[in-house]
Amino acid sequence: MNINLEQEKKSLEEKISNLKSRLAPMQKELNELSDRLIHINALMPVKHGMHVSAPDNKPEHGIWARLCRENNWPVKGDNPHRVVRRKDPQLHSSIPHYCKIDGKMYP
Repeated sequence: MNINLEQEKKSLEEKISNLKSRLAPMQKELNELSDRLIHINALMPVKHGMHVSAPDNKPEHGIWARLCRENNWPVKGDNPHRVVRRKDPQLHSSIPHYCKIDGKMYP
């Protein structure tokens, strides 16, 4: 009986190892696609022509906080605008606004 258990154990370990090696590339692709989707979702208001900035070039109320929530970036008493700028500079610079932090107007 121990021989059968040893054989089954070895067979299961081989199958698990095989599955893990096949799963790793798919997991990597899933993570990359999920990250890209989060980024695209954050840009959607800009893509659909909704105004992210008011006429005075101040971002629409809550845009920075919304981006932090959607990306699971903790604010912890910091300014959500600074958090977005620090965590994803490319996303920050893609949102039309005047940035008081670095004194620039973004597209």
